[in-house]
Amino acid sequence: MSVGCLTHPEGIEDPDDKFVMPGDNVEMQCELTHDVAPEDSQSFIIHEGDKTVGTGVVNKVIE
Repeated sequence: MSVGCLTHPEGIEDPDDKFVMPGDNVEMQCELTHDVAPEDSQSFIIHEGDKTVGTGVVNKVIE
């Protein structure tokens, strides 16, 4: 398990575009607090407490 912070990519100005609803597909950036080695196309799960709140796929690793 790793912990991180999700943010919207730069350039999204409209607050309505920053609101995510179930079923939406969005592009986010994640800064991890622990060293991990994610790879392109790797899937991941987002948890809030013991609840799964999202899933995703790594598009590009930014060093």
